[in-house]
Amino acid sequence: MQTWAIRRMNDKLCLEHGLSVVENPKPSREHYGTWLGNKKQLSQAVIWLKEHGDMDYGELQARAAETTDRFNGLSSQIKELESRMNANGELQKQIVGYAKTRAVYVEYRKAGYSKKFRTEHEADILIHQAAKKYFDGMGITKLPSVKALREEYAGLLEQKRKAYAEYKQARSDMKELQNIKANVDYLLDVPARREAQKDSKKSRQ
Repeated sequence: MQTWAIRRMNDKLCLEHGLSVVENPKPSREHYGTWLGNKKQLSQAVIWLKEHGDMDYGELQARAAETTDRFNGLSSQIKELESRMNANGELQKQIVGYAKTRAVYVEYRKAGYSKKFRTEHEADILIHQAAKKYFDGMGITKLPSVKALREEYAGLLEQKRKAYAEYKQARSDMKELQNIKANVDYLLDVPARREAQKDSKKSRQ
C-alpha cells in the first residue's frame, strides 16, 4: 500500500470531522466517527498521520512490529532480572541460616548424631540440613559472601528500575502504534482487501 493511500484517507478523515487543512477535499461516502469512538481519539489519529505523512503502509507495519518487539524484549528482560533477584535472595537466606546453625550442627556431629541432642535442637538442625541440601542441589561448593550477594542484588534492582522505566515508555509507544495501525487497517479496509486477495488466488487455482 503506497503513501498516497494513507494521505488520501487522512484527507477524508479531516473532511468528515472538521479537521481538514486540505483545500477543496472530495466528500466521502463513509463515516467512521462512530467506530473510532469520539472526536478526540480521531483527532489524535489524524494528527499522528499528518506528522508522518511520508510513511507508507509497510513502514507503519514495521514501526508497529518494532515497538511490540521492544516491549516484549523489555518484558522478558525484567522477568529475567526478577528471577535472578529471587535466586539471589534465596541464596542469601540459605547462607544466613547455614551460618547461624553451623555451631549447633557441629555439636550434633560430635555427639554422634544423638537422638536426644537432635530432639533438643531439631529446628536448627533441620535448617542446617535444608541449607546444605540446597547448596548441593545448586552445585555450590564454595559459598559467596552475603556482602557480595547484597551488592549483586542492589545492581540487579537498579537494572530492573531502569528497564521498567523503558518498559513503561515502550508499552505506551506500542499501544499508540497499535491504535494508529488498527485505525488505518479499518479505514483502508485491509481485512477486506486480504480476503479479496485470498478469493482471487482460489479462483485462479
